[in-house]
Amino acid sequence: MIKKDKQLAFLPFHAVNQYMLAEYKRDVVQTALSASDLPRPVRANLDKWLNKVVKVPGFRKGAKAPARIQIKPTLDAFEKNPDLVSAVLSAWGETRADLREQMYEILKTREWEELLPANANRTKLPGFFPSWPEEEDYDAIIAAYREAHPDADASDYDISLMAVWVSMRLPFENMNRLEEDNASVEE
Repeated sequence: MIKKDKQLAFLPFHAVNQYMLAEYKRDVVQTALSASDLPRPVRANLDKWLNKVVKVPGFRKGAKAPARIQIKPTLDAFEKNPDLVSAVLSAWGETRADLREQMYEILKTREWEELLPANANRTKLPGFFPSWPEEEDYDAIIAAYREAHPDADASDYDISLMAVWVSMRLPFENMNRLEEDNASVEE
């Protein structure tokens, strides 16, 4: 874990927006909103945040609107509200339970530290840790996943997002280090 002045550093959940393409973000939100068989606590948490922060014209409660009508206002709120982001990612993760279990095993095999169990409630954390192990990047995780599961139909985006969700880590500090290294090489 990253420690600063004996405190843990976290990035808020909505920091994940910086790592997601708009079309993929829409797919993730649509998948979460359309999921019909979510575990009750996951559905309740998603509905709570939809009702609290998503304003759908014609509906007092955002969770009562049809999923296709919820998408645009949910995407708008997804940019700003970390609790909604964690609820959406939790629901999305439930729809990809096999990928979640497989990613947990991949990261465990690669000796990522301090992983929560695959089915843990990650929404209770305040956000993401800001770094990955130094030698890791999205390409390495995707390659390891494809090698372990050659017949899987998960997209590279799904694999990358699940690595973030299962590990509760964004490669923020890794990318800053890479940018600093590139800047010093150019000088």
